[in-house]
Amino acid sequence: MIVSEVPGTTRDAIDTVLRRDERTFVLVDTAGLRRKRRQRQGIEYYSELRALEAAERADVALVLVDSSQGVVEQDLAVADVARKAQCSTLVVCSKWDITAVGIDDVRRKLMPRLRQRPPLVAVSAQSGRGIGRLLDEVERLFAKHSGRISTGELNRFLGVLREVRQPPSKGSRRLNVLYGSQVQTRPPRFRIHVNDPALVTRDYAYWLENQLRDNFRLAGIPVSIDFVRRS
Repeated sequence: MIVSEVPGTTRDAIDTVLRRDERTFVLVDTAGLRRKRRQRQGIEYYSELRALEAAERADVALVLVDSSQGVVEQDLAVADVARKAQCSTLVVCSKWDITAVGIDDVRRKLMPRLRQRPPLVAVSAQSGRGIGRLLDEVERLFAKHSGRISTGELNRFLGVLREVRQPPSKGSRRLNVLYGSQVQTRPPRFRIHVNDPALVTRDYAYWLENQLRDNFRLAGIPVSIDFVRRS
């Protein structure tokens, strides 16, 4: 393994096994995605393909933000790659010992533009600050990523939502949210039965997704919801 401060040194996805107490982690270090897709060529193009393949087999993705440079557009693009690969996502702000940027500043720039609302952890490789919290957060995200919400708990929550916000309507017909269940883990997927899926608006679907995140502490978790007609 070659280690260097020079950006672009990592080319292949490298697996490293880390054991912490009773938990075993497989860490995959990938090449950074430093340019826009249409500008990548040669070795950098194939390094990107390996990074995307690594994301496809990961449960939790750590999106590394260089705190000395601040948040850049490419950080958002990398976070979107993780989202599309269905990874639970954690934003890691590195070099925290040499930056004057506040964590709230980073959060304000990132959160409105990241659909999964991932948590943030500030770390310093030089001092070791934040590494323990980073691993704690990875464990928590994986537990949520692979966990299951009971059908009873989910439907009690949907009942509360019906009281909080009236579902949308089209013409004389109004959406009726009937019941739901979780049908998949790693990542969680929910099936919600309604009277007519065509009545579900994008705004209402996003609102319900965010309510699920807030209520069940699923920040950073890719949540999929299928609205299906009651059989």
